[in-house]
Amino acid sequence: MSKYIIVLISGLFFSNIYAQSLILSIGPNYTTSNKIVPVKNGKMPFDVTDNSTMISYEHFLKQQPISIIASYSQYRGMTGIWFENGGVLDPYGNTLKAIGFSGANIHRLDVGATYDFMKRRRKFYLQAALGLGLQVSKVTGAEIFSVLLPGPFYTNSEPMTAESYNTSQIVPFVGVRTGFVFWKRLDIGLSFQGVYANKYFQKQFLKYSYKGIPQKTAEYGATGTGIFVSLGIGYRFVTAKRN
Repeated sequence: MSKYIIVLISGLFFSNIYAQSLILSIGPNYTTSNKIVPVKNGKMPFDVTDNSTMISYEHFLKQQPISIIASYSQYRGMTGIWFENGGVLDPYGNTLKAIGFSGANIHRLDVGATYDFMKRRRKFYLQAALGLGLQVSKVTGAEIFSVLLPGPFYTNSEPMTAESYNTSQIVPFVGVRTGFVFWKRLDIGLSFQGVYANKYFQKQFLKYSYKGIPQKTAEYGATGTGIFVSLGIGYRFVTAKRN
């Protein structure tokens, strides 16, 4: 039985491929922290929290619009507590919009498939991507730098705190990839990948008063959910002629 499986895999991934590609990408992460216990009148922007780097392998099937993809990416995991505009001022009178922290590095290994809506012979490609990833967070040991909030709206009697966790979880992703291929080898493309995660790798806490009235301890958490944008450059290794 095993030999038939080997033959099937060989037929799918070797005799039917016409190219393989390696791509190196970098780009911004658009994420936010979940409001477990929100700050009074606090904002919740969907903003750039870090840049991720990614290396990808793509496996094209001959005479098919489908390709198999695998990638590894890493970035700094961030949480952030955002305040009401004008609610916290620095010593120079400028508005302090948020206090963020990174105490964990995130590593993700994704495996999935793409479907190209354009003909393979064209230099331009437009792909939809779907797959699953293994997301692992590793605590760095960094400590949050926090000072007492000077108001005028928010004040705290204790420094802000944070907890980071070593975690692992399976995360689904969907995406869109587009770009151009020059000289049948050089691949320059742009990728948008949406990832959903549900396990917290970091939490951030704030004991505070709002306009002199004590509030519940604010608690925010980050999971890795977000939109990851990357610009990449790759090289295609052609293994067979296209039909």
